[in-house]
Amino acid sequence: MDPNAQGEKLFYHIFSTPVGWLGLVGGPRGLVDIQMHTTREAVSDSVNLRFPLAHEELSGVLVDARTQLLEYFAGKRERFNLPLDWRRLSDFQRRVLRHLQQLPFAELTTYGEMARQVGAPRAARAIGAVMAVNPFVIVVPCHRVLGRGGRMTGYSGGAGIASKQWLLDFERRSLRNDGDNQ
Repeated sequence: MDPNAQGEKLFYHIFSTPVGWLGLVGGPRGLVDIQMHTTREAVSDSVNLRFPLAHEELSGVLVDARTQLLEYFAGKRERFNLPLDWRRLSDFQRRVLRHLQQLPFAELTTYGEMARQVGAPRAARAIGAVMAVNPFVIVVPCHRVLGRGGRMTGYSGGAGIASKQWLLDFERRSLRNDGDNQ
């Protein structure tokens, strides 16, 4: 079910991060979508295309989402605690992405391993397709999923694979720095 089609009031907020611009879309049931692009204009265009009835307003779940994402980029948050609106996703997509939410900070997995873990051992490509449409980039860490043998494969957010690599490097550095402080 699409919140846009349900006539629900949707709102969005766009802000800059070290990895690019993020556009958060929220509604009464939680965070609906996160868009990541290299420019503010690209985020704005994408949000307006996907959610034409949404209006720009930093309120509700978007306040918490922005705060938690900025904490993440400051190296002060490893897990997100946000209400996510899963209605636009199929049962399989929800199952895969909810499983991915449990992957620890900076830990990597592969499409094949994810497929086995969700009980669909021959569905590595389907797992890749789910990652490509993940509406909650960073919050549901699809950047931590690699191809067979640890190969860096596609990423639809920001600058593509360069953004994926940036996020992985950032998490490794954050983990290393956190260990230095203990």
